[in-house]
Amino acid sequence: MFKTAHLARVVHAANNELRAQLNEPLQTWEDLTEGERAGVRTGIELTVAHPEMTPEDSHASWCRFKFEQGWVHGPVKDAVAKTHPCIVAYHELPAAQRAKDYLFQGIVRALLQAQKVLAA
Repeated sequence: MFKTAHLARVVHAANNELRAQLNEPLQTWEDLTEGERAGVRTGIELTVAHPEMTPEDSHASWCRFKFEQGWVHGPVKDAVAKTHPCIVAYHELPAAQRAKDYLFQGIVRALLQAQKVLAA
């Protein structure tokens, strides 16, 4: 019932709400590059395929995806230069950034459970 494209928008919107609470700049779904949108969709597909994944596993997967897209660690997120400060080992992330991985997985899992309930 739920399509990855729809889940991606929901997850991104929730992430934006957390960003607002953290006084971080907001990005609409439309502000994201297609590569960034693909990263969200890939994260959802991996969470669905591997329900045992931890937030740390999810972050490692996100880092690999970014590397494959030509991104590197940098002091600021810059989609043109393809730099991102969160391309680091999970334990090096600030707590606020680790929380985003928990939020991401929690929402995907909750929506998948809701889908099962609706299908029953």
